[in-house]
Amino acid sequence: MLAFVDADSQQKRVYGHKKQGAGFGHTKIQGKSVLVRGLNALVARVSTPLGAPVIAGTRLRGGTANSARGAAPFATEAVHAAAISHNLLRAAGALASLAYDKARGATIRADLIDAAARIARHGRGHITVHLPEDWHREHEWMNLFEAACGPPAQAA
Repeated sequence: MLAFVDADSQQKRVYGHKKQGAGFGHTKIQGKSVLVRGLNALVARVSTPLGAPVIAGTRLRGGTANSARGAAPFATEAVHAAAISHNLLRAAGALASLAYDKARGATIRADLIDAAARIARHGRGHITVHLPEDWHREHEWMNLFEAACGPPAQAA
């Protein structure tokens, strides 16, 4: 699997003297270098040649942070998060049915993960699943739900 990791630092300007974590830093506004007060954030995006970029993580850095401060371990964490997400998606497909065992991630996401289901909790440990009526993927979705949470309680 080929993936690209893009770690960007950005500064969000803030106003007021009570903003926690804000620091002064240089930024360019209309082509001029200006000293502004702001929050320094680090954002990691993971993308593949076939998929859209996904934000894998964000980190707020205190004070006047250099652009490269903490970028290397943060990029490593982003790659680990993407790998864990990919493995969990593949495991969900394998638990749902044999047809989804070899399916692409986009197919599993479209058919099972992006379902119009609603989960309601009633009291302590009672979970009710509301699926669309006559949904053609109900059996696979219930296999996945039972493998993750155990069989649902029988309605009275």
